[in-house]
Amino acid sequence: MSRAAPLRAFGCAALLALPAPLLGAPLWAEAPAPAWVAAPKHIRGDNTAQFAAHTPAPLQASAPAPFSAHTPAPIPATTAAPPASDTTPPAPFPLALGGPFALTDQTGTRRTERAPGADLQLLFFGYANCEAICSVALPRMGGAVTALAEDGLTARPVMITVDPARDRVETIGPPLTRHHPAFLGLTGSPEELAAVYKAFGVEAEVLFHDPGGHPVYAHGSHIFLLDGAGKVLTLVPPILSAERLAEIAQSYLPR
Repeated sequence: MSRAAPLRAFGCAALLALPAPLLGAPLWAEAPAPAWVAAPKHIRGDNTAQFAAHTPAPLQASAPAPFSAHTPAPIPATTAAPPASDTTPPAPFPLALGGPFALTDQTGTRRTERAPGADLQLLFFGYANCEAICSVALPRMGGAVTALAEDGLTARPVMITVDPARDRVETIGPPLTRHHPAFLGLTGSPEELAAVYKAFGVEAEVLFHDPGGHPVYAHGSHIFLLDGAGKVLTLVPPILSAERLAEIAQSYLPR
């Protein structure tokens, strides 16, 4: 439709809406007949009668309906939904991550995905001398374990190395126990570690070497929250505070 069409429609509607007194008698009722209407005589008589018979009746103004008839019906009151319960358990983790493994800790003891006697486990993939994200994640893991212990819960902090050449049994422990005395550092053969990386969906690659000739890695940075049996409960970003990390971990325990 062109832009002019709505204006034409509006003009007709406005004219028809005017009361009859304003419209007045039809203009053609009192105007003299033009010459072409006056002849021939037999046509003039017939057309005059037909024309008068089809003169439109004056429009009658109608009174508007009472306002009360258009009053909308009241909206029924609704009952507010009850607040969500604080005891609602978290949804199950949607990804298939984790699984059985067997690695060696800083004392030479073989460890699996299970942590007997622990309520929870906080697992990170990194390397003990990392000065990047590991230096953020590891202290917060230690702080979360301390916060959980204050609530009577036992959590085990664990780091699985992505740099087995430097994180050996005799070297991996001291950098970790600075963050918490219960920290476990796990290492193993290339085949053992590759199987764990695959199970947890972790990748690691050397970006460059530092001035001392040591490799600097890009690697997974999430903290895995596991139960005592080794089941992955969720992933937590390492930027959260130790207190918030402890709150999230505690929410996965039965109440």
